[in-house]
Amino acid sequence: MSLATATHGDFTVRFIHKTQLWYIDITRRVLSTFLQKFVPNSGPLSTIFMSVSPETAPPSRLHRVLLAYYRILMANPELPNWLDWPLEPLSRLFWPPHPDIGVRYLAIRCYAMQSGMSEAEREKLVNTLIGSMNHVECPLEFGLDPHGRVNVIDGWLLPVIETQRIHDSRNAIATDTRDFSMGQGDVSIKPFNLRRVPFISQY
Repeated sequence: MSLATATHGDFTVRFIHKTQLWYIDITRRVLSTFLQKFVPNSGPLSTIFMSVSPETAPPSRLHRVLLAYYRILMANPELPNWLDWPLEPLSRLFWPPHPDIGVRYLAIRCYAMQSGMSEAEREKLVNTLIGSMNHVECPLEFGLDPHGRVNVIDGWLLPVIETQRIHDSRNAIATDTRDFSMGQGDVSIKPFNLRRVPFISQY
């Protein structure tokens, strides 16, 4: 291999790496700006707890909010800390334990990611406050199907299902052949360019 070829290859690797970091930075900036505008400084659970106590909050509503919270943490685990979202509202959903197992499980997952808890510590907390996946069912509401009916999944499989959901969504975008533009005369944005957006690894 010639020196020129090696140098070109090294430059290409560094260029791709910097491009990936740029995409991640832009994505996080957009998400941060959106959350600062539409979510209270006290975090997404605060609006629920203003009207009802944690133990009486409707499980269905908590599932939706906590699932969104979980996805935010998957995209950027540091973001809630940057926005000064407190951990206390999450802890109130599993200690004392909320009557709904799915709420407890989601709250523990979110709390563990935001606080930087180790996997071993998280599993110990889950086993103590929920039980073993071999003996306890953990149903979670997971959006709506095309007919408007609530999807219910096995909460223990949430990390796997979420990874597949992200993978399928990215593939759908990457294989879309339509062109999108901001307006007349604007440069089109081709979906295949989104293939370069890096996959955000899961906790």
